[in-house]
Amino acid sequence: MRRESRNKPILLGALALCLILAIAGCAHDKKAKESEKFLEKWKTIAAQSEGHSPSFKPHTYEPLVPAEVDKAVIAEKELPTKVVSLRMHDANIVAVLQALGRIAGQSIIVSPNVSGSVNVNIVNQPWNEIFKSIVKTNGLAYEWEGDILRVMTPEDLETSIKLNALRNRQPLATTVLNIRYAEAASLQEYLGKMLTQDGEGKARGTVEVDTQANALVVQAIPEDVRRIVKLVEHLDRPSRQIKLKAHIVETTSDTARELGIQWGGGFKSDGMGGYNNNMWVVPGGTGGTVGTDPVQGGGTTPTLNNNNNGLSGHGMVSSFIPKTFPKDGSGLSLGLMFGKIGGNILEAQLAALESDDKLRILSSPSITTLDNQTAFTENGAEVPYISLDEAGNADVEWKDAVLRLEITPHVIDSDVMKLKIKVKKDEVDLTRNVQGNPYIIKKQTETTLVTRDGETVVISGLTKHRASTGDTGIPGLKDVAGVGKLFSSDSKSNSLEEVLIFITPSILSEWSDGTPTKNIEQLEKEYDEKTDDENGDQ
Repeated sequence: MRRESRNKPILLGALALCLILAIAGCAHDKKAKESEKFLEKWKTIAAQSEGHSPSFKPHTYEPLVPAEVDKAVIAEKELPTKVVSLRMHDANIVAVLQALGRIAGQSIIVSPNVSGSVNVNIVNQPWNEIFKSIVKTNGLAYEWEGDILRVMTPEDLETSIKLNALRNRQPLATTVLNIRYAEAASLQEYLGKMLTQDGEGKARGTVEVDTQANALVVQAIPEDVRRIVKLVEHLDRPSRQIKLKAHIVETTSDTARELGIQWGGGFKSDGMGGYNNNMWVVPGGTGGTVGTDPVQGGGTTPTLNNNNNGLSGHGMVSSFIPKTFPKDGSGLSLGLMFGKIGGNILEAQLAALESDDKLRILSSPSITTLDNQTAFTENGAEVPYISLDEAGNADVEWKDAVLRLEITPHVIDSDVMKLKIKVKKDEVDLTRNVQGNPYIIKKQTETTLVTRDGETVVISGLTKHRASTGDTGIPGLKDVAGVGKLFSSDSKSNSLEEVLIFITPSILSEWSDGTPTKNIEQLEKEYDEKTDDENGDQ
């Protein structure tokens, strides 16, 4: 009885401990499930709320000067067009011009440097044509000054132009251009070169930037203001937006073959079954027959560049040399291929291989950038390097050892774009060092290519060779000289680790007027309702 009474508290304590652990485990599982549900929810909402490219809306800029001043300064006055007849023989040119002025009621001032005689015999001709003919025949020039017509020699005209510039007779107009899409600072330098220069070569006016409002303050002669405004209306347009989705994976060369890289080719379905020119990565094989378009659904028996079905230059990737080459192969491509892969085939294949521990997905970034703007993603670490200064004090510097993917897209048209791709892969080599500081192995690849909207570009060739040796055996006996080999075995292994980068650029469509937009609350509500319906069906 005493033993039972002694054991009873111990049993109760053990049961209480088990109960506490079970409750804690349930609470932990509940929190984990709630966390997974929360992440899955916001992933779904993020996918539904994908962005769009902005649509262009015309905008008119009005100069801050009265229209009357602008016309009075800029507009070229018209000469009288009255039909007249005039006959003069060996007459002084000054007298002839004054006579023409009296006929048309036009005030004319003739420079004292104008001289000579002229013969005129004109019947029923417009006044402006007679005037221009006399001026041109005698090598003269003219200009308006208000309502007065001044006739002078070319030398007088040049002097007059210089005087006008020095006097700044033409008033400066001012306008503020609110730049909506472009960077005002980037337009300033170019637009400043369009300003009219004075006789000393200095610009008449200024183009200043209001950084806070992203606006240009233009002060120039009205003619320059009009030209600058027209140019800004053409340049200040929205850029297309491109969504860049990438998968960066690390695997072995054997698994790379399973991904279809060794036999990777592109297939163009133009003229075959009425498909829409979809290209896809052929998942292995050196021959076969064409099936259905995988973008539309179904499958295909792999075909590689047989009978001109493949894309020339994008047949086999030379980083993964196959054991045999097909006779009708159209060529090699160097560590690069691209094609349109339907649906989520790529993501599903990568996820399946990762679940089988055949590859490791290092990163799956998705980023949206503007046309001609660089986007990058970086994954890695900083490595400390210790050095001594002149005083013998330790100085720590940090070096980046990262995998960096940098992409600059440029939209050529609605379906084609150019990509500038730069891949940088640095890794720490702990097997080699200098004064305890390890080596950093650097690899870099740069390329520029043209691809279509939605195509997947594959970059390979960032390989790492691993070699290891070892020996196993019976302790003690394997180290005996002469007979140790009987009780031991040596092992050597060589492997190639490959980093593959899959890049899929997509041009975001423009947002159409009238298209309903959903805020985050509406998207969250739709997701919750959908989840409740699915749970109810179960």
